[in-house]
Amino acid sequence: MFNHSHYYLKISTLFITLFLLTNQLVGNNVRISNLSYGEKNLTEKSLIVNLTLEWDNSWKVTSGPANWDAVWVFAKFRDNNGQWKHVKFNYDIDMNHGHTELNDKATIDLSNDDGLGNAHGLFIHSKTDITQQSVLYDLGLKWNYGASGMTNDDTLNIRFFAIEMVYVPEAPFELGSTGGENGHFYKFNGTNTTDSYTVSNEDEISIGNTVGDLWYDIIDSTSLYKQGDQLGPVPAEFPKGYNAFYCMKYEITQGQFAGLLSSIDGSLADSLLIRKVKVRNNITTVDDSVFTAAEPYIPVQYLSWKGLASFLDWAALRPFTELEFEKACRGTAAPVANEYVWGNNNIIQDTTLKYSFTNEGTNNEQVASNFSNSNGNAIYKITTITNQRTPYRYGILSAYPVSGSSSITRVEAGATFYGIMEMGGNVEERVITVGRPQGRAYTGLHGDGELDANGRANVSFWPDNTDAIGVGIKGSAYNKNKGRMRISNRVSAAFTIKGEKAHIGGRGCRTAPSN
Repeated sequence: MFNHSHYYLKISTLFITLFLLTNQLVGNNVRISNLSYGEKNLTEKSLIVNLTLEWDNSWKVTSGPANWDAVWVFAKFRDNNGQWKHVKFNYDIDMNHGHTELNDKATIDLSNDDGLGNAHGLFIHSKTDITQQSVLYDLGLKWNYGASGMTNDDTLNIRFFAIEMVYVPEAPFELGSTGGENGHFYKFNGTNTTDSYTVSNEDEISIGNTVGDLWYDIIDSTSLYKQGDQLGPVPAEFPKGYNAFYCMKYEITQGQFAGLLSSIDGSLADSLLIRKVKVRNNITTVDDSVFTAAEPYIPVQYLSWKGLASFLDWAALRPFTELEFEKACRGTAAPVANEYVWGNNNIIQDTTLKYSFTNEGTNNEQVASNFSNSNGNAIYKITTITNQRTPYRYGILSAYPVSGSSSITRVEAGATFYGIMEMGGNVEERVITVGRPQGRAYTGLHGDGELDANGRANVSFWPDNTDAIGVGIKGSAYNKNKGRMRISNRVSAAFTIKGEKAHIGGRGCRTAPSN
């Protein structure tokens, strides 16, 4: 629901309403507060918006994986109760963007997204190395309201959103684990299928059965294209995971998706998510203008490709590719044959030891018993009770209270090399595949925050909203088997599932700013 303790702020004859969607700002307890305005420039039609941004379990390391977590901050505005539009933050070519952090503790990263000196959002992260701690940043963000055609006589409302992300640095990595996963990538050498393929840059990749090429085998009917068409090449423009990018730390939650639905014409909501109340989905509205999630911390289920694409365009993010999926999971580590997303091939799999849960239906939902302290943990078919199989809250495994003073390990938490959560289980995720021409045409363009008149994504070179060809599936889910959790499993990496399925969700990413 809305926080109705908002402010009407007069700037000459420009009125600004600042408020938050409290249940939509769900990350690792991400919180935005103390919204106010600061310096305004009526000539250039810009305004400083002040806010406090907080979240828990933040980190930054400059050794080892050399990465950090961050929050992607973006905003929407509307004039005279019209449709919500995307806020354009200031970007200056000379790098003096006009954004500040009061105590000089945070780095603010952004891109010249429209080529005209405007950014569609900002990454906020620690300037210095920190270890799993709560952070608080007092920010001043420069909004170019004139860039959206607004004048000093308009009445505007503004709404902020925040999504927790993880930085995946530029680095070479391996495709394929040297194992025998279904449809796995390998470097063709003519004698075996277990040589991994090194991605050492973003250049074009040849796909074929010539020595040195990237290759994969087809295990299903070729007419289904579940693993792909074995054609290529993969163009240089296709994001391969070598370049740095930010990946959502968690799968898209119901609270976040309710934020999207509350920002478009409510009559379009059913076209993006029909099953808003089904299994554990519980997104409702009274008047088609404000949608709320009863459990905003649960991954959204039944996420079709068009629903996912709309969310990512609206949030100024983009889909990630199956190559970026492998990079985000394996990182720069040497491949381990048949490894799961946590870096080894050990997994909790005793069919008699199902997880039990406490505080179900709350934001403190936790595993109560049968959590493994030695094998990888995941929400999948073996760990969930047959007639109670559903996804569980984001970060549930990393929040398990381990004994003593030790921190939970990557394996225990089921985390990737870079600390990204639930890439293995909970819900399956949609990725852009190299196995279809419509996927290979993808160039990694970001959404601009604006949808078409039907609430659909409209980004060039993204797969079609309707037929979804070029989009595949990676990872496993609460009702799927362990094999799909292996990093290099490609059993459905090119398989087109355009509609809503209970076990399919998604997440997004964004190419890291190069400045």
